[in-house]
Formats: sequence, C-alpha cells, structure tokens
Amino acid sequence: STSAGVATYSDRTNYYLVTFSASAELDAGDVDLSFGIYKNDTTATQAQSTVYCATGGKKCTLSGSAVVQLADTNTIRVKAKVSAGSLQMTLHEFSLTITEI
Repeated sequence: STSAGVATYSDRTNYYLVTFSASAELDAGDVDLSFGIYKNDTTATQAQSTVYCATGGKKCTLSGSAVVQLADTNTIRVKAKVSAGSLQMTLHEFSLTITEI
C-alpha cells in the first residue's frame, strides 16, 4: 500500500511448510522413536512423527510436516528422542526443507 508517497510491503504472511525425513538406527531394545518440529526452543510441537522399532539395530524411517508462521527471529529445530532408556541412536539420510507458501 502507499500513503503520502511512502510504500509499505505488507502482503507477506510468513507461512512456511517445514518437512523432515530421516532414518534412525537403534542399538538395542523395543522403543518408540519420535521426531518433532519445534519453533524456536519451545516445547510446543508443530508436527511429530512416531514409529515403533521392534528390534535393536533396525532402521526406522520417519517423516513429518507442518505449516508454521515464522518471523525473522524464529528458529526451526527438529528433535529426535527415544522413549525408553539411554540408547545409542544413529541418524541416516536426514533431510529438512523449509518452503515459503
């Protein structure tokens, strides 16, 4: 819009589609493995993907997506966690994309 010769650009909505995918390998145990997308470092999960790994050493593939509204100061974090014990986890083929929509 323009007013008194001053132009302002205000039609940006700052919405982004965030997608992630990865495969995880656990060393032991039957565990639930979950990934989540977080805006900044808050505990509010924008999207989460959970799979159940039946045997140790098995690769599990996870993916998820969320639409988030981002400002200049926002940070996107993807967190991975296992629900049981302190197991060794190895991530493979991790991918994260952020697309303006």
